[in-house]
Amino acid sequence: MPARKRKPPNVFVPSLPKMSMNEVVQKCGRPDEEVGSGLYVFAYRLSDGSMVAISTSSLTRIDYVNYTDKSGKSSSLLRRK
Repeated sequence: MPARKRKPPNVFVPSLPKMSMNEVVQKCGRPDEEVGSGLYVFAYRLSDGSMVAISTSSLTRIDYVNYTDKSGKSSSLLRRK
């Protein structure tokens, strides 16, 4: 499925530590996938073939943001302890 036109989550990474998932969805749109077991993981596919996955345990704060480029290489953009 192609990525929808919207501002990608990586645009908001500097603000993510202060945002709830509701705020992320308001700014970025609904995620392409909602996955996870025990944690909510919201996955956004970007138009260049990469993906941003945002995880949260409570929807009120962002716990982890992971970026995966189109070759499959992943890097952490935010990780809370």
